[in-house]
Amino acid sequence: MTGSFRRSASIKPLVLAVTLGLAASAIQAQSFSNNGGTLAPAPAPVTDVRDSISQFIIQYKSGTESRNSVEDGAIASVTAAARAGHPAKHLRRLAVEADVIKLDRAVSRTDAEFFMSLMKLDPGVEYIEIDELLQPILTPNDTRYGE
Repeated sequence: MTGSFRRSASIKPLVLAVTLGLAASAIQAQSFSNNGGTLAPAPAPVTDVRDSISQFIIQYKSGTESRNSVEDGAIASVTAAARAGHPAKHLRRLAVEADVIKLDRAVSRTDAEFFMSLMKLDPGVEYIEIDELLQPILTPNDTRYGE
């Protein structure tokens, strides 16, 4: 009885390895035939949605025309974005007197950082940041969190 148990225990990993090998070769053969006999290129890496950025919050320094007037803030934001090489449109004015602008196309996080650095060159800009929804990914380990 122990001999058959050992034999079946050592066969299971072998069967699993053969099954996985056959499945992988079947997938490769399918991609080979779908591309007219050429091997399929490696799939592109999955792009994280958080890496495509199109909206920014920009606040002008107090006392500037752009901060005092919604219209002036909208014009200044859109004009500055166009000067930085990204046509944009003004979406809305926030309660904190900052403006939300949306670029005509989504950009990568690296391009967004570069765009923000160009926008900060304007002496009237107090700050600019990415307009993104931040969500908690972990629950705090506070024992009284649920209270």
